[in-house]
Amino acid sequence: MNDIEQIFINDQVRLLRKSRFAGCCVTISLLIAPIICIVVILRPSNKVVSELKQDSLWFPSAGSESCIRLMDIDGDGLDDVIVSLTDVTTIANEENKDENHSLFCKSFDVEEPCSGTVYGIRGYDFKILWSFRIKQSIFELVCDMIDINNDGYNDCIGAGRQATVVAFDARHGKVIWDSRQIKSRHLLWNFYNPILLSIDVDHDGMNDILISHGGNPTIPSNVHEREAGCLIIISSRSGHQIGEAFFMPDG
Repeated sequence: MNDIEQIFINDQVRLLRKSRFAGCCVTISLLIAPIICIVVILRPSNKVVSELKQDSLWFPSAGSESCIRLMDIDGDGLDDVIVSLTDVTTIANEENKDENHSLFCKSFDVEEPCSGTVYGIRGYDFKILWSFRIKQSIFELVCDMIDINNDGYNDCIGAGRQATVVAFDARHGKVIWDSRQIKSRHLLWNFYNPILLSIDVDHDGMNDILISHGGNPTIPSNVHEREAGCLIIISSRSGHQIGEAFFMPDG
């Protein structure tokens, strides 16, 4: 082997060593970089999670069947939360009927079992802005269809179990009317799907509401002969029933 060949071989060996070293560096970098990123990300996020655990709202004896609505309650330009919660024992039909509970409901001017509560919660820190009691659990919350009290902001209508219907001012958490004005209601039936009609039925200057009513929870699920539900028109302004209920077979 002459000198030129020896020099060529030595150069190739050096290049091979350099390429292996570079490959090792790349591999180590790829392994270390994600670890550094995870550490950087998790350290502040752990602090946030721990703060949320201390500051979040917890309702240990409550559940919810409610949808959630986002709207700017306090006028700061950010979305807040409107949601309904209900005492879990009432959802399980273990209602408390004692005299003290009756007095408790009367103190809120709400029908028994007065187990539901609607909350307005500030979106960015979960502070409760307002709350009020309602009769029972709410399924539906509609907050984008009508300004009932003419203050320039849309109000909400909630509908749910045991003939619960309530219209309220979402900015202040004040009840405008409830289902006690609906003469055809059945106290055990549910209300569903309030919709705004395209006409003003009672000619009071405000389009009115159509709502469905039915679903007797006392009838076992294996009994297929059901009571007919009905459609009811409600005055948007006052909550009073307009006309008679229209009963629907299998409704």
